[in-house]
Amino acid sequence: FDRPWLPGGALLAGAGSGMRTRTWGDGYGYLLVARGHIDAMVDPGVRVWDIAPMLTVIPESGGRISRWDGASDLADGPWLASNGVLHDRLLELVGG
Repeated sequence: FDRPWLPGGALLAGAGSGMRTRTWGDGYGYLLVARGHIDAMVDPGVRVWDIAPMLTVIPESGGRISRWDGASDLADGPWLASNGVLHDRLLELVGG
């Protein structure tokens, strides 16, 4: 099941954790995290222009945002955002 945009079968690992999946366009899911409407946004591929403001908005709302490798410098690639509490566990699940 491994795909270039989903390294290490991350979706399967997440599915085993009880997560629910739904898609939102680009930055919208990150906004839902910042507002507290969802606990996490796991994005296998994003362009920086879609999430650049979230690097400020999500931490200011008490959450965390990073690439799947844990870095937070602005670059295209797989990103995730969370309420902060779940972030380290999500990084483990996606192989970061």
